[in-house]
Amino acid sequence: MRVTAFIGAGACIDIDGPSTACITKKVRSVQQEIFVPPLKQTITKPFIEAVALHLETFWRDEPNFEDIFHAIEMLDSCRVGWDITAAKQFRPALSAFVGTTDKSYFNVDMLIVAKKDLISTVAKQVAAHDSAFNPNSSKHYWYSAFWRQATKRPPWDIVTTNYDMCIEKSLDGHIEYEDGFENLEDGVYSFRPRNILNSNKTKIMHLHGSIYYGYPKFTDPNRYIYEYDHEDLYKFNSYANAQKTWFNMSHRNSQAGEKTIAGPIITGLRKTDKLLPYPYNTYNACFAKSLMENSRLLIAGYSFGDLHFNSWLGKMANIHGNNRRIIVISYLDDPNRWHPVPSVMGWSTPMYEFMAKVFKDNRPFKSYVFENPVISADGNVQLYLRGLRDALENHGEEIIDFLSS
Repeated sequence: MRVTAFIGAGACIDIDGPSTACITKKVRSVQQEIFVPPLKQTITKPFIEAVALHLETFWRDEPNFEDIFHAIEMLDSCRVGWDITAAKQFRPALSAFVGTTDKSYFNVDMLIVAKKDLISTVAKQVAAHDSAFNPNSSKHYWYSAFWRQATKRPPWDIVTTNYDMCIEKSLDGHIEYEDGFENLEDGVYSFRPRNILNSNKTKIMHLHGSIYYGYPKFTDPNRYIYEYDHEDLYKFNSYANAQKTWFNMSHRNSQAGEKTIAGPIITGLRKTDKLLPYPYNTYNACFAKSLMENSRLLIAGYSFGDLHFNSWLGKMANIHGNNRRIIVISYLDDPNRWHPVPSVMGWSTPMYEFMAKVFKDNRPFKSYVFENPVISADGNVQLYLRGLRDALENHGEEIIDFLSS
């Protein structure tokens, strides 16, 4: 028996990780600098902020950093699409039907710098959190202690969309785990799919990348030409060493001819087009396989914003029926806001749909009185609503026992 854990961005908040709102605010504050040859000087423009404000006006809602990055990728895709000298595979079909009267959003240098600045800013916020995380400190021990205790029982398939290495730091020196990477040379690790596919150990998989991933600059650029594609990721022994390798390289377009940067950290809204390089293709295959084979599932800090993951997660009741054991950890800031109709609390439709499926009930929440956890009628699903720290610190043993039974 194995247990699957699916960890989203919200799980970082209680270990002092940056929220999506904080990262977005930081991203929007960065100004872009480009050198203009005719002027023989560098100009500075708040390009990312201009894109964000344009989206805000259009949507009448604040965009997050992933929305902004997606918009910048789309702008760059259209820019190339209007270039009549570009090959078909680089020209999205939509470019044939749309145009613009404001060319300031399609400056190639500004778009390149904006993408680089956004990714760098996100990474710096994550790196600061990753560096400050101390698994043995009184501040963070509750988090590391849970993973150490949980993985002593059955092995786990720990799948995370986060870019930090806090789970690895929690387990280092306590259990052996497998992430598919093996030492290649000093400080650089190459990805070997069979290592993770054939392992019986606890597995850790970063579905959307890590700040420790990068592209080594080998003396012989053709050293692994028959083994790896140029977009395949390697793991480094530190963020500082990985980050030096990130930029100034080409990326594939999607099959639709759209810009899709599948780098060390995956962001934006075209994630499914960015899962082709190592280790992402293997990790996603392993995740789907684990959901089919493991009837035990922990979901923490996930807002159900990725449709491809929702599709897989929502099949748990169909695949495992009465054998399923599912824990969902979310956060309700004020218990007085509790209501059995999730839309009253502002829950997203995908999250409610998931809860209805795994509860096997089109009205999964019955009581008007706040309860923690909320338990399905058959006792096979539990929803904790006081955040990750409260769940792991006060109910960790119960959660482990439930998922190990």
